Amino acid sequence: MTVRSSTSRTHRLAVRTTACLGAGALAAASLVLAGAGSAAAATPLLKAANVPSYAGALESGSSFTMYLLSNERGAKLHCTGTCLSTWKPLVVKTSVKTISVAKSVKGKIGFVKRTSATKQVTVNTYPVYTYLGDSGPNQSNGQDVTSNGGTWHLVRAGATAPGATPYLPALNTTNVGATYKGVLANTHTRSLYVLSAEKGGTLHCTGSCVTIWPPFLVSSSTTSVTLGNGVKGTIGFITRGSMKQVTFNTYPVYTYSGDSSPSQSCGENVMADGGTWTLASAGATTATATPVPPVGAGGCGIGY
Repeated sequence: MTVRSSTSRTHRLAVRTTACLGAGALAAASLVLAGAGSAAAATPLLKAANVPSYAGALESGSSFTMYLLSNERGAKLHCTGTCLSTWKPLVVKTSVKTISVAKSVKGKIGFVKRTSATKQVTVNTYPVYTYLGDSGPNQSNGQDVTSNGGTWHLVRAGATAPGATPYLPALNTTNVGATYKGVLANTHTRSLYVLSAEKGGTLHCTGSCVTIWPPFLVSSSTTSVTLGNGVKGTIGFITRGSMKQVTFNTYPVYTYSGDSSPSQSCGENVMADGGTWTLASAGATTATATPVPPVGAGGCGIGY
């Protein structure tokens, strides 16, 4: 365990909580820490854990999952008032200068004022919270909840920069203009496509094709990927060399080199590679419903 702070002073703090962090305690009060006996200091206030589908997620010392709100980067508080009855800020007394964290927690620890007597712990400038909807340890019921002007995400314990701190889902949804709603997208909101001839997982996009249509690849050890709200289909994998390609309702999924920015659809209705390329519908639960029906021509002139 290490002691981390945004200041140069270092000393080990003992910690105690106002409650046992059961669901009732979370509903009653924020997690408040203060100076206490040396026995409490043996438990780090923050640590990393493998929450199902979220390896290396930030947790409290009592193994409750920590969350951040996307629009609070830079310690700009938006969760106030009634929000605090659902999202419990991790707070310490104003006199606290450092907190103890496990070695697996790599980010910059700081504080932001909450009341005249307390301040909230921040990780890479994001204030962190537990969630009332998590009734026990190692849960993630607060992931992708939208409220208070932003979206709630789990926190990557190993992140060292604000941009890498939110645990964003690997597959999400996006709207492409007014034409295509609920399109499957990756973490960076790049539209994902399927090739009609590849239904069932039979690969036709090989060789030079993969430079135009980069496959959505994960490591060979991956057994699941995180899903955002609105992603309903069945996730699978197909071997691609030493890696795996993600499949959605049996279709291997790809981005398109002709999309120069997020939420574009230049690859929609491109006829090549033995079939037709289309956007994928994030809400589809069958292979038949997965391709998004095209509106007009596609391609944007890239590679065709």
